[in-house]
Amino acid sequence: VYYNAINGDLDAAYRAAKRGAERIPDPILAYYWGRSAGMHNRPREALEAYSRLDPRSPSMETLGLWRRLCFERGLALHALGEHRRELREALILRDWKPDWYGFLIVEMRARTALVHLDRVEELVEEAERKHGYGPDAAFWASRGLRAHGHRDAALEMANRELAYVEARPAEEHETVGYRQALFLALYNLEQWDDARAVAEGLVADPPSDPTLPYGRALYRLGSVAAFGGDAETARRISDQIAAIDIPFDMGESLTWRAGIAAILGDRERAVSLLRESHDHGWDFDHDVISFRAVLLSASCALPSARLQVPLAGQMDEGSKVLANHNHDVATTSAVA
Repeated sequence: VYYNAINGDLDAAYRAAKRGAERIPDPILAYYWGRSAGMHNRPREALEAYSRLDPRSPSMETLGLWRRLCFERGLALHALGEHRRELREALILRDWKPDWYGFLIVEMRARTALVHLDRVEELVEEAERKHGYGPDAAFWASRGLRAHGHRDAALEMANRELAYVEARPAEEHETVGYRQALFLALYNLEQWDDARAVAEGLVADPPSDPTLPYGRALYRLGSVAAFGGDAETARRISDQIAAIDIPFDMGESLTWRAGIAAILGDRERAVSLLRESHDHGWDFDHDVISFRAVLLSASCALPSARLQVPLAGQMDEGSKVLANHNHDVATTSAVA
């Protein structure tokens, strides 16, 4: 399983994990069967694999896989639209380990889909109060609300995200971590000019090894350049990303280029790059700001309302863009 995954043959890794889990009652094999099924857009099969595992069992504690198991099981339920079941399981997990921040995010992910706005706000406040992770929680809440078609609520949450970031101590304001958090807040607020200024600063100070962190910085700059109407810069940055050799990125850099193409209205290229990224193991995420052209448009042109966000039904249709490629369409509404 490891050999095939590391060498980029995810089909072989999936087959090996599934075959092993069917023959040997081993928790590691069952987990990697579920994980590889999820990476192949088979959330129903991922749940089948994960149902063999109890995150509270001594073996999962010893192996250190309980966190990832719970998070990825929730992702599978989310992909299938089983948000009430996702929430029920999240609440059980929070009762089990109430102080682990990850389970707070699992609960919040379900509640953003169910539009439990008051509870989402309480969870963000809890993240800041108990863990000091207010900006991170607000970021994910804003992105989740937007993905499920609630732009106004997403913008309100992004304002809270920005307030948390700006309240950080002054000595942090020149750090890379602070500037990255500031960019993400401005991005969620659709303040493209301000976000571009921050992104340009991050790109101007690249790491000595220009791989994954620098690639992410380039993508951020390329996306806001595209939103700002600077197509030439956006395309040049996409080409720069393609030229960077990023080992074992599981297709992430392809999603960056797909995002830039989607913003620019090149739907065919965006879909092609997304399909290629899936072949490398990247999971489709909630970055609907970048991918709204793929999700909504039947042509290559961006809608004139540049900041329009899809409603839930439109998201379902957008997911079907990949249906001919995916093995298990993410919009299936019931779990067997």
